[in-house]
Amino acid sequence: ADYGRDPASIGLEGGVSAAGDDTESWVEAVERWSSVGATHVGIRTMGNGLRTADQHIERLRQLKSALDG
Repeated sequence: ADYGRDPASIGLEGGVSAAGDDTESWVEAVERWSSVGATHVGIRTMGNGLRTADQHIERLRQLKSALDG
């Protein structure tokens, strides 16, 4: 605000690790970020033992499906 920018125009990005198989905890983490005003949430699938691109994509699909409810 001191520099003439509207604070509401500045986004907040959160991050969630989609580790393990606890889809419910991933959804809760995304919802927590949303509740504090996050405009974007990055989902990390690296370091979770996934070995192929298809496994990473499937993990993201799994989270999307859970978020869509």
